[in-house]
Amino acid sequence: MKKRIITYDRLVRERYRYVREIQELLKKSVIRASIRIQGNRCGTKGCRCKRKHNPILHGPYPYLSYRGKAKNHSILLTKKKDIHAAKAIDNYKKLMDTVIKLSDADFTILRYYNRRLKETP
Repeated sequence: MKKRIITYDRLVRERYRYVREIQELLKKSVIRASIRIQGNRCGTKGCRCKRKHNPILHGPYPYLSYRGKAKNHSILLTKKKDIHAAKAIDNYKKLMDTVIKLSDADFTILRYYNRRLKETP
């Protein structure tokens, strides 16, 4: 099987395309989080959700789980927030995929085309 040769110029074009994709994604909401479904207990005494054996929880409700720098956060998602959160999570996944592609292109340039690199990155 023949190996595909990727030229330096093609790699540079790919790299700039990835940079433009990243710039476009960063104009949108980006959230590193996940959506989980969870039932809740209420504050009403004697409610079926308070049973010791076989409690029936309220819900299920969608929550956004976000891991911040210092601690984890969780918020209840309304229908409007749910749609926005799903898009922002999807944008984050696309952003990370594009960053990996950019890194691969930079690695290939560094590996095979080191003579064509400029003195300062």
